[in-house]
Amino acid sequence: MQEGVRQESFYQSEFFTTIISCLVTIAVGLVAYIIYQKRRNDTKRDAASTVLLEIKNAQKHLQTAKESIVKDKLIKEDVFVLPTSQWEKHKYLFARDLNSDELIEINSFYEKCRLYDEIVRYNNTFFVKNEEQIRANLQAALADYTKSYLAELSNANTHVDEIKKQYKNLIDAFAAQFMEEVTSPKSQYFYMPQKTLSDAEAIVHTVNINITSTKAYESLQTISTQTLRTRLFNWFSRNKERI
Repeated sequence: MQEGVRQESFYQSEFFTTIISCLVTIAVGLVAYIIYQKRRNDTKRDAASTVLLEIKNAQKHLQTAKESIVKDKLIKEDVFVLPTSQWEKHKYLFARDLNSDELIEINSFYEKCRLYDEIVRYNNTFFVKNEEQIRANLQAALADYTKSYLAELSNANTHVDEIKKQYKNLIDAFAAQFMEEVTSPKSQYFYMPQKTLSDAEAIVHTVNINITSTKAYESLQTISTQTLRTRLFNWFSRNKERI
């Protein structure tokens, strides 16, 4: 009698192999997803830290700018409140973490800082033009003094050295006084367009200099310290009724 066909064990069956293959695929996909989320979370944390640093620096520079504008009616040519801006590049990362009011708050802060820096750059073009014109006028005045000196020197028979010394002292004193009185932005002779000053004044009075005390800033601080484990826990906590 022929032996019956030996029954194949479950662990050797094609069904078991399929299950293992599916489990391996799921495991690989899960690991890849965790790695992706970790990298994304690290990117978000780094971006939040960078934005927080920019905001703190901008807040400090805005305070300096405001004091100068309010007290001296002067736009400081070397104070840019936002030399770098990472918010536009990374704000998409925070779309689900910040509410609409918080996003508007930070957007407004960055926009006003950007506008202020544009005003400073525009105003500095007048500073350069003033400087060029002032130096041209100084050279013209010194040329007149030199003509007078040469005429006096050509008519002098004695005391030539004394005349040279007087001329040197005269032009040094004139140049120093001229530059001190005329080149200072506080001088009445220094041209500064009033519109740039009024625009800058409007910005420093309306921008939220105390943004580091807002909920938006606090939310960014939370993101900058939040680990992937914490984020997953919070996500499951918010969505546990749907799972």
